[in-house]
Amino acid sequence: MTVTLDQIYEHMPNAQLMSRGYLLAYCPFHSDEKKSLLAFPDGWYRCLGCEATGRLEKLYAEILSPGSTRNHGADNFKGRAPRIPSDPEGMAEFVYSAHDAILRNASFRWYLEQRGVAGRIETCRLGWVEGWVTVPVYAEDHSIQGVILRAGPYAEKATGMRFSQVEGQRSMLYCPEWALLRNSDKVAAVFGIFDALTLAELRIPVVTVTGGDRTFTAEHLTNLRKRCIIIPDKKAGEAAAELSAGLGWRGKVKRLQYPSETTDLNDYLTSGHSKDLLRELGDEFGRAL
Repeated sequence: MTVTLDQIYEHMPNAQLMSRGYLLAYCPFHSDEKKSLLAFPDGWYRCLGCEATGRLEKLYAEILSPGSTRNHGADNFKGRAPRIPSDPEGMAEFVYSAHDAILRNASFRWYLEQRGVAGRIETCRLGWVEGWVTVPVYAEDHSIQGVILRAGPYAEKATGMRFSQVEGQRSMLYCPEWALLRNSDKVAAVFGIFDALTLAELRIPVVTVTGGDRTFTAEHLTNLRKRCIIIPDKKAGEAAAELSAGLGWRGKVKRLQYPSETTDLNDYLTSGHSKDLLRELGDEFGRAL
């Protein structure tokens, strides 16, 4: 079995992705007081402390073994997400670094591939940092407004968090692709970042908000001057009705027939029912599809 960096990353809670594409982590082969293990994309690792070296397959076996010291220092990781600078310049550099990392390391795309939205990486400048997907929020003029972090499976398990953002960041409109929106007289309004990425992947103009279902108000959509097709997931029916009422004639709720094993648009896409999803949306966005 060939082991990749993302597999190592997933099982080492304190691993850091460095700018040149390698991982820096606590070494599981000795009692490491500082991060001295380097793991490289070419399939090799080396410890600067105990001088252990070898293939990633050997490292992977070690970190999964019962006696491994792989969790040394893990308390520093639990409960925390990567820190996002609050100033625009620092935020832009954070986004650039995370995006550059995912472009340089194909193994870090695994979670977005699993969610069916890897095609949005370049267009939406998605990135990967310390087990989290970075989703930058841009205004139509391309100025950066904020950043949302979505925990990958291991980061979510280790921290108990799904999302993180700049402290105090207000709920704002998120549009994955403004060019799609400019060329349409309609826009889909959904209730989740990955649901928005899902429809953008299907080439449908879409927006959501960064603060959750209950923060989505008509004021977010006023300046778009578009007819809004509101598409709730299975849990957002009430929020969709309130948003539609606030928009008046410009708002319409489109309730989908979700397959039994799915709860939202992203589930719908990744459960093998993408053609059914396109068929359901065709009445509203036929020209876009």
